[in-house]
Amino acid sequence: MYKTGRNAYLVRVSLLLLSVIFLFNGVFAAPTVNQFFTCRDVVEGQPIGKTGTFKPTDDQVAVFLELKALDAEMVIHWKWLAPNGTLYYNRFQRIPSPAEKGYDLWEKYICWGFLYLHDIPSDLKDGLWTVRAETQTGLLGSADFSFQGSEPSQRNRMLENHIENVYFNYPRNWHFYDDEIDEGFCQAYHISETGHFLSFSVYLTDTDLLNSPQLREQTIKREYSALKGYNTEYALLKLFDDTEEIWYSSEIYHLSNLLSSTGKKIYLVSYAPFEIYDQYKDVFTTVFNSIRIEP
Repeated sequence: MYKTGRNAYLVRVSLLLLSVIFLFNGVFAAPTVNQFFTCRDVVEGQPIGKTGTFKPTDDQVAVFLELKALDAEMVIHWKWLAPNGTLYYNRFQRIPSPAEKGYDLWEKYICWGFLYLHDIPSDLKDGLWTVRAETQTGLLGSADFSFQGSEPSQRNRMLENHIENVYFNYPRNWHFYDDEIDEGFCQAYHISETGHFLSFSVYLTDTDLLNSPQLREQTIKREYSALKGYNTEYALLKLFDDTEEIWYSSEIYHLSNLLSSTGKKIYLVSYAPFEIYDQYKDVFTTVFNSIRIEP
């Protein structure tokens, strides 16, 4: 691990993770992540051979994480998930507070870890693995990797979750949030390689979201459509995020003829930076089309 410090008064820098409709859900917070990826090795703090594909005969998979502007103690929970979604290996790592070392701030803090492969059965290497770094405040980063000759199936790439009777699939390297206090809302979210927030959310509410003044002003397109056989009202929005000072795109589907098991209206919402939305368009389409309403 490498870190640098500076004796000066500095305001904490955080990446605020906000969902599309600020009026209806809470706020997530996470440290700023500069880099998160898998590689072949890390030597004296330097990643070697950045890759997401490894040979079945390799000795290890390394993961590299670089944080910046960290002003407090942090405990990272490293999770290595096998292709079947089970937790194969995990460990905890404590980052000391800068004050313990006489600093006000870690300007940069580098962490890394290894998954040693010699004890992993060959059949378990067939599929898509995931390494995640989590803290008590949420997900720091997630990276997928596989082995040459393996073909990750769509099933291995997706997980299923639900709120009430509304079921959907989402990528395994995304993080699922369901606050028991915040009834009628759940979210699968992800931090992109560029550090931006993107998400898929389900809102169950009595409110007519598509006709709210906040959203009508930012609606680019609105129409009636069908989604996997369900009749829907569809809206495409462009929103400005004051936190990151960039534009975001959002698609909203209202399942117009269906209610949740508690009698609420059902809204499906995607959210990602405008400049990279098209890169995740196929992912969002897959998630939208995985929706299933149980009786």
